[in-house]
Amino acid sequence: MQIHKFLRCSLIIVACYFGVSILQGNFKAMLPQIYTTVPNYVGDNRTHSLPSENASERKESTSAVSPQRNQSLSNSSWRVIQSCGKPGKASNKIWPECSTCVPGLKPPACEENEFSELRALKNHIFAMASERYGVKGAGGRLYPYLETPPFQKRQILAVNLLKKAGARRILDFGAYLNPLERFAQFDHEWCPSLIVSIDPIYKGSSKGIPCRNSSGWVTIIHAPLSAQVLSQSSYLRSQHFDSLVCIGCDTTYGPKIAHLANFTKPYRLFLETAYDVQKFTPRDGKITFSQTMELSTPPPGTFVGKPYTSRNIRMLEYGTGFRTSETVLTAVIRRSQAVCSDAFVHTAATECLFPFQIQGQLSSKISHYQHLAGIAEKVWECRGLKAIHVATHPNLRVGIGQRPQCEIKSQLPDGFKFGVRWSENDKFAIKAMSFMSKHVSSCLSFKNETRRFANDMKSESCQCVEKCSFAWLTASGFMTVKPSTTQIRNIVLTQQLCMRRMFSAETWQHESGCIKFPKIESSICGGLQSYGDLVNTLEPLYRGGRNLMFHERGSVIDFVSYLPLPSVPGFNASIEGRKALLVVGANGFFRATKFLIDMYSPYWQFDDVFLFEPDDDGMKIPTQFRDASKFHVVKGFINVGGRNKDDAIIFIQNNFQEKDFVVVMFDVDEGISGDTMEWGFLADLTGQGWKLVDELFIELHMYKPDIGWGFNKHSSQEQLDVLSQLRDKCGFAVHAWP
Repeated sequence: MQIHKFLRCSLIIVACYFGVSILQGNFKAMLPQIYTTVPNYVGDNRTHSLPSENASERKESTSAVSPQRNQSLSNSSWRVIQSCGKPGKASNKIWPECSTCVPGLKPPACEENEFSELRALKNHIFAMASERYGVKGAGGRLYPYLETPPFQKRQILAVNLLKKAGARRILDFGAYLNPLERFAQFDHEWCPSLIVSIDPIYKGSSKGIPCRNSSGWVTIIHAPLSAQVLSQSSYLRSQHFDSLVCIGCDTTYGPKIAHLANFTKPYRLFLETAYDVQKFTPRDGKITFSQTMELSTPPPGTFVGKPYTSRNIRMLEYGTGFRTSETVLTAVIRRSQAVCSDAFVHTAATECLFPFQIQGQLSSKISHYQHLAGIAEKVWECRGLKAIHVATHPNLRVGIGQRPQCEIKSQLPDGFKFGVRWSENDKFAIKAMSFMSKHVSSCLSFKNETRRFANDMKSESCQCVEKCSFAWLTASGFMTVKPSTTQIRNIVLTQQLCMRRMFSAETWQHESGCIKFPKIESSICGGLQSYGDLVNTLEPLYRGGRNLMFHERGSVIDFVSYLPLPSVPGFNASIEGRKALLVVGANGFFRATKFLIDMYSPYWQFDDVFLFEPDDDGMKIPTQFRDASKFHVVKGFINVGGRNKDDAIIFIQNNFQEKDFVVVMFDVDEGISGDTMEWGFLADLTGQGWKLVDELFIELHMYKPDIGWGFNKHSSQEQLDVLSQLRDKCGFAVHAWP
């Protein structure tokens, strides 16, 4: 997890060299250097390279090395690809979900093009290439001159403009053997989520490419399609591409104006052609780049006839309110969010007097909690995070926050309570069982059915989330009669898939605003692993706190409306160490603990689960869960700043290493007013030099009278701003619980 100085320096030198080469226009000299570091083209399990590369170099460059999560990748290890098939090889199913055929391939085998006209076209192209160039034309290499450095300037220019624009989801028409990923260096500065290249000559494949100095991955799809049949792919219809690329557009096989104009706006278009550029340009586009590129004549034997060396290039934007690289990400708070002009001043940091004196057990549970909470507030203040403000001021009461966007009509069955389980003889059980069965069936009907989302993505996604959420909640309410573990996993997996679709930038309206409680990055970016841009695809952080079900149907408590890191496409699930869950403030097994275990169940079982709670009530662990994980019940009061065995920070430090994947849920409170502990815990955690925690679910108590809270030292606006900055500034996977 540590980034070695040598690797950092090497990457900086390489990046600077590429930047200088681009500025000087020395593309030809630059290409061999790019190809020694960029992964070779393995989209169709064929390796294509420039003549300057030898066979041994190509073989070495496609070897698979499993990267550690969040590790800075060196020039030798960062080339590894991930797929749904054999290590180091692309697969015919879309990575990373591995449940759907690459567009254009016929299910379920995913081995043959489903369009007979494209199978005939591919055979025709292959025959022509062999007739013209013999063995050198193998694999459909009908235009070898397009693989020469002069003509690959076009792809390099396209990549540079897309990077500058912050393109996230790219569709490339007629990519031939020059897919854009061959010319890109994916890293923390530019890590698009999806690049789809279409060409009839493709076999059909998908893979994932890691982004250097980032935990992000790029999903690559090579689809054996043409522009003429593109609309028949349900998968591609369900995607919103913010960038279209057409290099070498022609009037026969390329997209017509009607094809390009039919895409959902807003989008940008990179258009390159030897013909009149107007023939391919839909109206009302805003030109952001225009150039005529004069290319040198390619080497003899790479073309038939005369190649067109004068090329017309344009970059255009279509649609009002065009999303920039910041707003296209699926997050409520944009990375570029500004500080308010009337932002609050913070107290200066002072020396925290660790260890704080923790008194023994006081006369009552409430008084002892208030003693611990008072110390925690001192930690928040001495770390320089306390704002000079009045938390009860009306302007800081964000209230319900974002207006509902889904019509969620389901109501939980009578008698449902979190942590309480029905027996078979319970008077509510029969009706509840019927309710659960209907919602389970409805939920699983959405599984892997992308066609269900083709027409109204938002409405269908909302219905799916509603059915799956209520199925999951109800299924957790039975003592003995319950869905199987496999069925629970399928419910959770389907719900999270639908949440990702629902919260996508093209379907969900996200609110934004300025930061009233700015925090210094150096003061809050410790203790947790940074996952960079991956955290932008977690569930949104809401104005007013809480989660989806609070804002959609007023549920004050809800444990299922979350997208954990493993559910995010591009997350590297190769964990070297232990997978551990810490539930601080468990309040029984069948509340937070059970739902968090369910939440991660599609991806793994935790090796260790730690439950912290002063009471024994509800802490009995069912056998099926004890068989899957090792449980540790830690009875007693956790503290902040005591620097003893009960100090949460000391416990984490003494029990885990950075190679472990550690999930922490922190929800420790008593009463509805006064001091609160979690702000101090957060201050202490983010002030650590180590990075042992990977994901944090935390309930930051605040002044929120609409739900009966009178914690008047912190406002709901401060809660939103703090969590937003932990994601935006630090790349931390934090969630507003529950």
